[in-house]
Amino acid sequence: MSAQTDRRIQDIIEDIEEPGRSAPEHFCDRHDAGQAAFIVDRPGRRPVSHSFGELAERSRRIASCLAALGVGEGDRVASFMRRSFDLPALILGAWRLGAVYTPIFTALAPEAAERRLSRSAAKVVVADPEFLGHVPQGEWTVLVTGSEAVGGAPALDAELEGHGPWEQAAPAGPDVPLVQIFTSGTSGRPKSVVHTKRHAAGWQSFLEHGLALGPEGAYWSAVDPGWSLGLYTALLAPMLLGRSNILTEDRFEAGSSWDVLSDLEVTDFIAAPTTLRVMRNSPEKRMVRHLERLSSAGEAVTPGLFEWSDDLGTQVHEFYGQTETGLCVGFPHHPDLRLDPVQGAMGRPLPGWEIVVLRMDEDRPAPDGEIGRLAVDVAASPFMTFEGYDGPQEPEDERFTADGVYYLTTDLAIRERNGMLRFAARDEDVILSSGYRLSPVSIENSLMGHPAVHEAAVVGDADRDRGEIVHAYVVLEEGHEPGREKEEELQRWVKDNYGAHAYPRQVSFIGEIPTTENGKVRRSVLRRRRAG
Repeated sequence: MSAQTDRRIQDIIEDIEEPGRSAPEHFCDRHDAGQAAFIVDRPGRRPVSHSFGELAERSRRIASCLAALGVGEGDRVASFMRRSFDLPALILGAWRLGAVYTPIFTALAPEAAERRLSRSAAKVVVADPEFLGHVPQGEWTVLVTGSEAVGGAPALDAELEGHGPWEQAAPAGPDVPLVQIFTSGTSGRPKSVVHTKRHAAGWQSFLEHGLALGPEGAYWSAVDPGWSLGLYTALLAPMLLGRSNILTEDRFEAGSSWDVLSDLEVTDFIAAPTTLRVMRNSPEKRMVRHLERLSSAGEAVTPGLFEWSDDLGTQVHEFYGQTETGLCVGFPHHPDLRLDPVQGAMGRPLPGWEIVVLRMDEDRPAPDGEIGRLAVDVAASPFMTFEGYDGPQEPEDERFTADGVYYLTTDLAIRERNGMLRFAARDEDVILSSGYRLSPVSIENSLMGHPAVHEAAVVGDADRDRGEIVHAYVVLEEGHEPGREKEEELQRWVKDNYGAHAYPRQVSFIGEIPTTENGKVRRSVLRRRRAG
């Protein structure tokens, strides 16, 4: 890393840590009011550009509306919303009151959403009309976007008519909490992570050094903002940088995505590998010669996708990170840091991060070429802001070594002699499907809530397009017969009671789940059965 990059990192950190500045100042108010903040692509209509001045005005009125509903400093404001202009305005409006924003992935079933909302103690939930049915009953107040009330939920636009702009100053300083976001639950239950303003500095650096995002060109992150990767790359980091970016209101479709790339002449594009694979397989695929930089994160880039990106004229650069850390490893685009992508490798630590591979049996670095535990050297990583999960903790939630020197990702990797990192393995129970880290335990618990299911165990099957798919092994209760009809019934059950992104695409009916002496499922046996 060059001295110039070191200085830039220090400048980013000093800026975000300035004690007298609030989040609304950093993310909106200090920017040129006439500068485009978001270019919103709407289905069937022309894209609309919204300036930072419009964002400031809309967010101030939303802040007044939220305050009238009792929202104050430290309260949670959640959303079930598509990528419209109202989404960043809502986030900024909450911050003006010192409230914390909680994104909820719109594909979650009501039960899974209710757990997250209850744990966050959300005060207000804002939903688009099409997602209103996803919002469970609770102590929170529900608003629906648009101008018309739906199902008893007041309309946001109508509520705003009675409120002027909020004028009071927001809480200032780098340690003000901004976001409460839940992990995908890879260890059996989603864990709550609270990010302060300080955390956003690492994401700004990622846009500058990882994506090499400059003031010119058209930038588009197609990642869903219900998860941290999309929240920061599609919304918050560009706002912090004062950089306009594209928001697509419509649900993802391969054809319309190709249209956006072509019609808006996108130069910088980041998406999950699954999104890219669907686009690759689409009959609407085409050359987009203005595309200069292509990036991906959330899961491994498969060989077919890696080769296909060459046909586009720009290699896909892969990045790695977690909800807790942000993106910290990869193949940066920045000309001073550029690292040509290597199939099957993770890349190198990004500026501001010191990533190490520890021995499996002790907390010291493993020799090059040896599989070990992927970890973050906390003191040597100025962008490392995570200190622990929010709320009640279980012993297995501890992610730091006993001396606090290292944060443990729970992934396994190999460090090569040239400093390149290669992903070796992961917690064998985690399923990486379509960019989501899925917890087998959560899916098993959902299945076992069905009256026909006696026992269930879930593993991941390799899949060309999704990385892995969920494969459920099910023992039925007496009186229930296996078959295609029962398989489809269980798939619908998981979709409705857990989430459409996590249903088992393969269901096998067996007589007994293999377990250890103390009753733990032996998933390795199921994997061997699957392989056989």
